[in-house]
Amino acid sequence: MKKIISALLLSVLFLTGLAACGGGEEEHYENELIIWSVEGPLMPGYEGRTDKDSETTRFILEKFAEVYPDVKVTLVNRGKDTDLHSALQQAFITNDMPDIVVGESFIKSEIELGYFQEIELPDDIKNNVRPELLNMSAMDGKQYGVPFTAGVDMLIYNETLLKQALGEESSYFDEDGNFIVPADLQTLLSIATTVKNSFDDQIHGGIQINNVTGVSSAFRATYYMGLFGGGWQDANGQLDLVTDENVAAFEYMRDLVPAATFGSVGLISENDIISQFLNGYVAFTIDHPAMIADYTGNNGVVKVAALPTVSGVSPSSVLVGTLSYMMTTTCVNPPAAQAFLEILCSKEVQELIYTQSSLRLPVRTDVQAELLASEDPEVLAVHERYLPGLRALYEGDLIAGLPYFSTNQYTQIWNDNWSAFINDVFTTNNDIRTLLEELQEQISSKLN
Repeated sequence: MKKIISALLLSVLFLTGLAACGGGEEEHYENELIIWSVEGPLMPGYEGRTDKDSETTRFILEKFAEVYPDVKVTLVNRGKDTDLHSALQQAFITNDMPDIVVGESFIKSEIELGYFQEIELPDDIKNNVRPELLNMSAMDGKQYGVPFTAGVDMLIYNETLLKQALGEESSYFDEDGNFIVPADLQTLLSIATTVKNSFDDQIHGGIQINNVTGVSSAFRATYYMGLFGGGWQDANGQLDLVTDENVAAFEYMRDLVPAATFGSVGLISENDIISQFLNGYVAFTIDHPAMIADYTGNNGVVKVAALPTVSGVSPSSVLVGTLSYMMTTTCVNPPAAQAFLEILCSKEVQELIYTQSSLRLPVRTDVQAELLASEDPEVLAVHERYLPGLRALYEGDLIAGLPYFSTNQYTQIWNDNWSAFINDVFTTNNDIRTLLEELQEQISSKLN
C-alpha cells in the first residue's frame, strides 16, 4: 500500500490511509525504498554481520544516505529466480509491489508483464558497461534496469581427485603438483574418461553437467554451444539452431555422458553437483565458480580455469549470474529509486565487488581494466579464482544468456520442447541434426 505522508497534512491523510489500506504486507511511504534483493553485495539481513558482502551493503546504503538522508532503505528477501518471480506476480495482483527488484532469469518476461518502468541511464554507465550486459534488462530499445554484478562460465575442477585418479607424478601435473588444464575440449573429454575408468564404482565421475529440465538446462547447454562457435540466433537475431557448430556441440555433450557420475547427466541439479564436488566424487564441470565455494578439506581442493577451446574455433563466453535491479511501475519515489540504481553501478561501488563479494564480478569495463592491471595483493589473491572470468567479461565475445520468448510461450518452449530435445540428446542415439531441425520447427511454429 503506497501512502504519501506530509507533515502538514498528517492528520487528514492518516484517516485516508487507514481507509485505503487493503492489508498489504509491505506498507511504505515516500521516504522509504523497499528493495527486494537476495544475495551478494546487496544483502538482506546484513545488520550485525561482518562478512565482506555485508560490509559492501553498508557502503552502498551510506552512499545513498549522502544523497537522500531522509529516505530509509529496507532490504527484503523474497527468494530468487522462480520464487522471486512468483512473489512479484502476487505482489502485482495485490498492489504490494516494492520499489526496486533484483532480477535474473525472468527480467524480460516481467518487463512484458508491465512490472517495471523505463529508466534513463547516465552516460557514465552507458559508456562503461558492455551492451551485452545492458541488454539483459532492456527491451524494444528501452532500458528498464541497471546491471549490478555479472559472471561468466569457467572450468571448475577438483585437483585432489585428479591426482588420485591420474597419479600425482603423471604428466598431467607440473613440477609444483598443479594440474595442467587442457587447452582443448577433446583432451578434457579424454582426461574425464580416464578419471571415470580409474574407479570401479558408479558414484565417481570425470565430469558432470547441470541438467535440470527447462531454462537451467538450456542455459548450461549454451556454454557448450558457445565453445563450438554456435548459439541460438544468427547475426540478425533470428532463431538459428541447425548449424554445424551446434551439431558439434551437442554431439560433444552426448560424448560426455559415459564419463559422468553414474554414467548419466539426467536431472542433475546445481546442488547435486556441489555435493559431488565437495565429497570428492567428480573431477570437472563447466559453470559459474560461485556455484562452488572456496573449499579445501579431506575431499579435495577445488580450482577454476579458463575453458578449453576447440581447435580453429573462436569461442564465445556465456554470461551467467547477471543480476540487474529494476524500478517497479508503482515505485513511490522514482527520483530516489533512480539515484539508488545509479549508485549500484557507480565506479566506487563496483570497485568493491571483486574483492568484497564471494559471488560476482563487477560490470563496469573501467573497473575491470584496473583490476586486470592491478598488482594489489588482495586483488591478486582473488585472481586465483576469478581471473579467467574477469578477462572474458572484459574482452571476450559474450553470449548474453538465452533468447527471450514471450511469456505465453515460455513454458511450452523451455519445459516441453527443449526438455524433450535434451533428453533425446543424452539418452538416445538419434541423429543430432535431425533433433535440432525438429526443435527449430517446434519453436518457430510458436513464434510465428
